Amino acid sequence: MTSRTMNGSIFITGAGGGIGSATARRFAAEGWHVGGCDLRPEPVNTLADAIGRERFTPYVADVRDRAAVACAIDDFAARHGGKLDTIFANAGVLFMAPDDQVTPGQKDLQVDVNVKGVMHAFDAALPYLKAAAPGAHMIAMASTSAEYGSPHHAVYSATKFFVRGYTEALNIEYFDAKMSHYAVRLIGSWVAPIYAKLMRI
Repeated sequence: MTSRTMNGSIFITGAGGGIGSATARRFAAEGWHVGGCDLRPEPVNTLADAIGRERFTPYVADVRDRAAVACAIDDFAARHGGKLDTIFANAGVLFMAPDDQVTPGQKDLQVDVNVKGVMHAFDAALPYLKAAAPGAHMIAMASTSAEYGSPHHAVYSATKFFVRGYTEALNIEYFDAKMSHYAVRLIGSWVAPIYAKLMRI
């Protein structure tokens, strides 16, 4: 097992439940230091108590708030030598209905969380990922809806097309052709075993 695997650091948005919580538990079990944020303190504090606060550091931050996300990631990176091995932009929302039944507020929320939230997390994490490179990773939660337009998922599908295009473009930008390796590797993932995918690269 590599030193990165045993002592790596990962920050997860939307860590309070679902895939975010499961990912935090898996990485902590593999010896990683995990930071995670959610909208409310209760879910991330409950997760910290379950995992152990020596392995999981909880934060309250709304991914729509660029400054709040940056503050959380800055603090977590500072606890780990000013470096971050992986950012997982997991937070997301979905409203499933015919497009004319999805309210303007619900449409805006999907864009604000699923698009802007990913950019906010990536932008805040990038300096610390570069400090940990090569071998650092940016991961964003995509969807099969990033593969084709999905009825009753119109805006959601569009946000996941963004995630796919954004990660693909940045993956090209951060490839160092001279060195034949990635300074920071980008993954747009729509499958649950994030840890297994990350360890294969």
